Amino acid sequence: MDLTALRTRRQELGLSDQKYQFVHAPQGFMIIEPDLRQFEMIARLVHAFLERVDAWVPTQIRPGGGGSWWGSILQKGLPAPYTRLPWKGVLPETVMIDTVWTDHGWQVVEIDVTNRNGLGFPMTMRELYGLPKIWKGTPAAWREAGWQGVVQVMGARQRFYEPYFRNFLRSL
Repeated sequence: MDLTALRTRRQELGLSDQKYQFVHAPQGFMIIEPDLRQFEMIARLVHAFLERVDAWVPTQIRPGGGGSWWGSILQKGLPAPYTRLPWKGVLPETVMIDTVWTDHGWQVVEIDVTNRNGLGFPMTMRELYGLPKIWKGTPAAWREAGWQGVVQVMGARQRFYEPYFRNFLRSL
């Protein structure tokens, strides 16, 4: 894709405002079949890890501030009210896994389990570069689960991600 086509596509996706801009290369990073297999393996391992952590963390965090040092580290940055949401166990799980390419293949850099950027950012990048879907996609999974009519509530500090959220909500 040349730079003019990239600029046009960014405008179509609502990414032309300076406050939302990442630096996008004219061509996305293409993956091959072995990469896909490695991503699938990473996804399975992350899912298994998160299931175990989800069962373990409540035993490490006790009301009134007790618990282990590990429990306190895992709670950093997670607002306390989030852990008490009555619908927490009902919402579809959305996880964003940041990876980097190394001499040893793909490596996990960060796992975002409460980061809503995972809802719209990957889908918008796929649309920007015209990349194929390697699975049915988060919007399709949400529709199948009956999650139509979703409303996004966004704090002022999250406004940077507004076009990605908008693209996700439009897809629902």
